[in-house]
Amino acid sequence: MSAMKPSPQMNTLSRALQDCGGETPLAKKLGVPVHVLSGWLRGHDVLPADMYLRARELAAVRKR
Repeated sequence: MSAMKPSPQMNTLSRALQDCGGETPLAKKLGVPVHVLSGWLRGHDVLPADMYLRARELAAVRKR
């Protein structure tokens, strides 16, 4: 059995996490509590589409 590849949403969230410098700053930028963000990062909860788009915007800032 092969390991599941991270979804594009999880890859984006991970990039945004690195760019923001951790869970607390990213949670603030997304406007959610840290425990909610933690649930998404660990795959316990589904990342809502609007939060994915916001995380993508935050991760894209570095590429410009």
